[in-house]
Amino acid sequence: MKKTLVTLVLILNMVAVPAAAVALDTTSGEAQGPAPHKATLIDIEDCNRQILLKEIELERYSINFRKKNNVQGRYRGWRYFISQEANASLTSAGLLRQLRERQNVIDANNRVGSLRRRPNRQVLESGLICQLVGQSIGGTGSAIELGINMVHEQQARKQGYGPRAGIAKVMALKQQLEQLFEQRRKLVSRSDMDPEDLAIALREEAVLRDITDMGLHEYCDFHAGARRYATFQNALYIFDIAKNATGVSGNIVGLNGLHRPSPRLSGAGSILTCISGFLTFTSPLASRGSGLVAEKLQRRRLKPIIAGHPRVPIDKLNEDRSRLKLAIASRLAQDPTACKTQTLAMLAYCEQQTELRQAQLELSTREVQSGTRSATQNVLVGAIVGGTKMSFGSTGIIGGFRYPTQPLKANAVAQAGTISYAAGSFVSVADNVRLRVLDEYNRRRLSRKRQLPSQVLADRLDALSQLETTLAFKN
Repeated sequence: MKKTLVTLVLILNMVAVPAAAVALDTTSGEAQGPAPHKATLIDIEDCNRQILLKEIELERYSINFRKKNNVQGRYRGWRYFISQEANASLTSAGLLRQLRERQNVIDANNRVGSLRRRPNRQVLESGLICQLVGQSIGGTGSAIELGINMVHEQQARKQGYGPRAGIAKVMALKQQLEQLFEQRRKLVSRSDMDPEDLAIALREEAVLRDITDMGLHEYCDFHAGARRYATFQNALYIFDIAKNATGVSGNIVGLNGLHRPSPRLSGAGSILTCISGFLTFTSPLASRGSGLVAEKLQRRRLKPIIAGHPRVPIDKLNEDRSRLKLAIASRLAQDPTACKTQTLAMLAYCEQQTELRQAQLELSTREVQSGTRSATQNVLVGAIVGGTKMSFGSTGIIGGFRYPTQPLKANAVAQAGTISYAAGSFVSVADNVRLRVLDEYNRRRLSRKRQLPSQVLADRLDALSQLETTLAFKN
């Protein structure tokens, strides 16, 4: 009997102990784990520091992306000017030589007793050779610039600043920033800060989100703008190569026509000249249209980056920064030691960001206005030069195919087109000089004010490096 009772007691004890343990676990729940950590002001400031460092990384990458994808070089303008000015000058010289010879024939036929049946072939040939050499130089210059652009683009891709790599990089930074903001929100929600400190924390978040939103949109603008300008510039060079190549081909066919007993060859060469004039006419519009299409396509690819992040005007950043500044000033008036160095550093960063982004906004506005003005002027000059070259080609077609055996009539018709194209070529000569002088003047003027794009971007990079050094150490 005693053995039975002892056995029952042991069994009951074995059953009761686990049951009690289970009851303790089920009733205590999370209370058995470690108590949740109360967030402090130091924790929130450390999170601010991490967010700022990520924003600096985003902004630095955006600026470098623009610089790597928009390499122009100090002497690109001079190189392009020399090739295009040589083209226009030699073309004008060749046309003048032909114009004078054709006019001599017309004047001679109007005098009694003096009759010339056709212009001197050697003089016409020398005029064609001048045009051929000029257009060869122009096409070669554009081909060199196109090759340099391709080299720079390949270098940017190798350094991690290609379009695909850029989108992947910024998407990763965006996800990291969103995780840090979520972490900061949780820290603020479980903190026991004073109302004054809580107000500062909330206004800090508003400013940090403004800077993040602006940084993401800025990258998208840099990315789309870089692809638009690169596409526009490359398309312009391709059109230059095409119009000069067809012009050279027309000159070669025309030279063959002067040496062969086939007068219709001059008409065939004029067809190529007319095509070259059409390409000259459409080049400014087509190249800019290509750039706009490229920008729209890139904007579609960039939508995931700015999803959930509205475009923030600089006025909103100024307002949020002013509220933060007032909150910090009020807190310091109560306790001069209340705000840590990180908080003050962030305020200084926000003030600096406002100034630099204002300079960037002014730069962007200036570039848009300058680009619009240049586009209008280039379209006008392209229409003048291209239209006169098409008239020159059209008169050559008429003389070559309608009057193949009537050199006097063919000469009179061709003279009208020669006068027209010579005038257009002189317009091109003058416009090239005007653009070069204007570009150098603007460069020197902006350089003295430190407002060149390279200077504005360099100042922003320097400011980011200084702040990064300040934030690299915790309090």
